Amino acid sequence: MIFIALGLLSPLLIGYCLISLLAPQIGRTLRIFLGAGIGAGLASCCLFVSLALGLPPFTLEVLALIAAIVTLARPRGATPSSNPWTTTDKLLGATFSCALIAAIASFLSTNADAPNGGWDAVAIWNFHARFLATPAWRDAFTTLLLYSHPDYPLLLPAFIARIWRLTGDRTLAAPTITAALFTFATIGALVSSLTALTTRTQGFAAGVLLVGTHYFIAHGASEYADVPVSFFVLATLVCLRLARQIPRLDILAGLTAGFAAWTKNEGWTLIVALALVCIARRELLRRLPAIAAGLAPILAIDLYFKFTLATPNEFAGGRGFPDVMAMISTPARYLTIGQGLFASIAGGNFLLPVAGVAIYWLLTASANHDRASAGMCAGLLAIIFTGYCAALLTSPYRIGWQVDTTLDRLLVQLLPASLFTAFLWRSG
Repeated sequence: MIFIALGLLSPLLIGYCLISLLAPQIGRTLRIFLGAGIGAGLASCCLFVSLALGLPPFTLEVLALIAAIVTLARPRGATPSSNPWTTTDKLLGATFSCALIAAIASFLSTNADAPNGGWDAVAIWNFHARFLATPAWRDAFTTLLLYSHPDYPLLLPAFIARIWRLTGDRTLAAPTITAALFTFATIGALVSSLTALTTRTQGFAAGVLLVGTHYFIAHGASEYADVPVSFFVLATLVCLRLARQIPRLDILAGLTAGFAAWTKNEGWTLIVALALVCIARRELLRRLPAIAAGLAPILAIDLYFKFTLATPNEFAGGRGFPDVMAMISTPARYLTIGQGLFASIAGGNFLLPVAGVAIYWLLTASANHDRASAGMCAGLLAIIFTGYCAALLTSPYRIGWQVDTTLDRLLVQLLPASLFTAFLWRSG
């Protein structure tokens, strides 16, 4: 357990100190939650680059940790003072606390029922981590193991593998703790960011809706990569919004967008959406160099992996232009996606957050003084969702099966960021 604790403490400290260096005026709570996921991404990259260069596995992470400790000694700016708690804040805070306790119990129960995680965790993420924890780690990337998707990015497997390398055994606690870190860091980042940007009422209200979405908690406990992607999509939007007051956070926005692509292939949709929004908005176009500076190193790592180790992606080949055009021009495929989306919302998995946001909008007046930021976030999410639908529409697999097995997971990736955008839009 000592080595597992060390395996978590190091990335947490690295992420926290990086944010403190770039934006010391951000509240400590938000720094902790954003730093948790960012530190995990950095630790994952450090392990992979060390392995690729033939260095001892923890060389780069130790250097990053030393830099983080030095950063702690630097003077930091004052954090903003908090406002007094209102009665509504206290009631919603208590509701959120109770819901969070129930969510933790649900997470532990779900994970206890399947300690190895769900199917994708067993066959892909934890499977790749087992290779990365051995000297023969390159053997994972072969066409002999196509069922395990050797083209999938390595943020989760590398982070889990580094814990296994520290402990010297493949304890099931490593993927479980990793899943818990991203699940609850996402919740914490949503609540603390909205609290900082709007009010505690909105932060807790959004938190209740996310924590109360059982599918989000259960999916996090299944050790899939979709909840980590949701963290990085949310973190990108939060950093972009905060960068209006703290320009250096544009670097973190690029970094977290890169981490999304280093987590799952769908993360590339976020990068494309970010580029399109930056080109379309003059304000963001001026900030593009800083965003690109944060994105570039992670993008380089992912591209190195894609071109030197990964097998061809199943969606990238095997279909000619006529096949794709035939799929696009088939109305039944659009209908299947629409039916799946309706079932996901009306059928239960996402009914609570959608209904909760609708009720909140009905009960509150629109007094938004920052609609430009909310519009930017909404535009990003709209482009990402369009990209997801295009991927489903042109899937080489049977469209009904693809929608049934994929759509809810894609919606999970956008859920926290969608709640952030919805409440930011209604802020006063």
